[in-house]
Amino acid sequence: MFSFEKARIIIDYEMKQKNFPPDLKFPFTISFYGGEPLLNVPFIRQVVEYMEKTYSSVAQISYNMTTNAILLDKYMDFLAEKQIKLLISLDNRVFRQYP
Repeated sequence: MFSFEKARIIIDYEMKQKNFPPDLKFPFTISFYGGEPLLNVPFIRQVVEYMEKTYSSVAQISYNMTTNAILLDKYMDFLAEKQIKLLISLDNRVFRQYP
């Protein structure tokens, strides 16, 4: 599993590569995918919180997520609050469980 510390190092590296004027908020998107991201919501919350605390003054931050939507009802309030854009995958393995 990907640790928050590794994510923080990558985010910091990427943010330092941006060379925009200080009065311009540049767009920066983080995408969560691979496996089922909603199985690790604590990690997602850490990343979102870190971005908001550290980079919201210099970047226009947005989030995307690819999910099979099985856990969507459990986390919908958080996803809506943070305006995380969703791509719903139709995983044949998941649908075989339902008649």
